[in-house]
Amino acid sequence: MANNTESKHNVGKVVQIIGPVLDVEFEDDLPAIYNALHIKSSETGVDIDVIAEVEQHLGESRVRAVAMKPTDGMQRGMSAVDLGRKFEDAGVCSIIYTDIDRDGTMKGLNVQSTIDLANALTIPVIASGGVASLNDLSFLKEAAKKATGTIEGAISGRALYDGSLDIRQAIALLKGNS
Repeated sequence: MANNTESKHNVGKVVQIIGPVLDVEFEDDLPAIYNALHIKSSETGVDIDVIAEVEQHLGESRVRAVAMKPTDGMQRGMSAVDLGRKFEDAGVCSIIYTDIDRDGTMKGLNVQSTIDLANALTIPVIASGGVASLNDLSFLKEAAKKATGTIEGAISGRALYDGSLDIRQAIALLKGNS
């Protein structure tokens, strides 16, 4: 059975499969870097249900993505749904973007990827993963001013627990009171 969620969402077609690496071609907008793609099908007799993460824009309306599961049985021509756009179409009011490589590390937010995702969607994005200080929030706030999308907020965990981020100062900074 083909992916039946593709009718109104940003849907591409798998054009190349090399192990876990997929190239997907889109007629409409390209998904943002780090967006998830969902490939689901049983049309080959093998149940395929794979999430892949967009890693690169290749040009010619193509993206390169890395599958999070084996791609055995996947074939060229299968549909790949841009999950960010699908959630947006389903009425999700905002998306939390967490760079899991930075989450809990206190090495700073992945601001560029957060901005790229916000620019690709019409719903707000909340940044998460890596907040260490007021400087991280200040950098995000400045970058958000130049974005075409909306950054709605930021999530911090470890920096608050460790005391390297003062919640009152953070709120004042983000509200524009400092």
